[in-house]
Amino acid sequence: MSKIIICGPSASGKDHFRKKLQGTGFIYAVPYTTRPKREDEVEGHDYHFVEEAEFQNAVYKGHMYLFSEFNGWYYGISNVQWKNSNLFVLSPNSISQIELTDRKECAIFYLDIPVLLRRERLLSRGDMPGDTIERRLKADEKDFKDFIDYDFRITKPFL
Repeated sequence: MSKIIICGPSASGKDHFRKKLQGTGFIYAVPYTTRPKREDEVEGHDYHFVEEAEFQNAVYKGHMYLFSEFNGWYYGISNVQWKNSNLFVLSPNSISQIELTDRKECAIFYLDIPVLLRRERLLSRGDMPGDTIERRLKADEKDFKDFIDYDFRITKPFL
């Protein structure tokens, strides 16, 4: 099964792009995370929200194909999800964990949207419990520094 991977910093349009692809029949791997749930998010639809101990236990038992830490929270995709899904939203760190044989079956879309627009979007959302816009932008800058493992780079925002 060929896989589509969407990658981009905060407020770059990842969820919008993902939902468009899901609407055409792609099977989205709902990630696991330890971060707080946003007001508009639905358990099992946007994320599987789990406690840190539960997440670490899944990693320890080898149930996670990919996992990473971003901004103090953990995110991951299970082995079962990797096998049975074809649409993912991943960080550069997670992308670097994809096995070489699996990477050949992936198309990675990097949403490299201007920071001023992303800042505007973050301000208008106001959906970041336990976080700040500046912290997220700074973390994104660090996370995406020297990121080159993508197949397609999109620089114009989705409408």
